[in-house]
Amino acid sequence: QGIPIPHGMVVRQPDSPDPALLWRDGTPLGAWATSAPFQGSLVHVVGSTGDPIEQLSLVYVVADEANIQHIESSQGGQITRLVDIPARAMIGGLTGIPGRATIAYATFEPSTDGSRLLSRVYLGEMADIAAAAPVLTVESGESRYVVPLAIHRAVDESPDGLWYAY
Repeated sequence: QGIPIPHGMVVRQPDSPDPALLWRDGTPLGAWATSAPFQGSLVHVVGSTGDPIEQLSLVYVVADEANIQHIESSQGGQITRLVDIPARAMIGGLTGIPGRATIAYATFEPSTDGSRLLSRVYLGEMADIAAAAPVLTVESGESRYVVPLAIHRAVDESPDGLWYAY
C-alpha cells in the first residue's frame, strides 16, 4: 500500500472562521461552512482533490456553547452532525482513509470514581459512524489514552486494522 502525498491542506484563514482547502502551493480552492468557528486539526477530507470543493466532504470536530464535542461533516453548504460525544468524554483523535468516507475516532473519559482513564476507538463509514461499536477499549491508571493514527487497508481497500498510539 503506497503512502499518499498530500495534495493540499485544510486551514483556518485569518479572515474567516470557516476551514478552507489550500492547494500545496497555497492557492485557495474553497471553504466549508461549519456550525461553530473552526478550531483545529482533527479533520478528514472525503473525495478527490480534483473535485470541486462543493463535492468534497469535510469531517471535523467542533464544540458547542456548552463545550460538548461533536463530529460533523460539511458538504456543499450542508452541515450534518455525525456523532454526539457524551459530556464527560473528549475526542482524542480522528483519522480516515485518504479520500474515502471511512473514519476512526477515539474518545477518552474518566472512570466513575475518577481513578482511571477510559479510551474507546470507533471505526466505520461516515454515514454509519454514530452506530459503531468500539473496536478497541483501553483503561489506564496512568492518564494515558489511545489516539488513532491511520486505518490499515487490505489489498481490496477494505479496512482491516488500525494504527494507534497509546
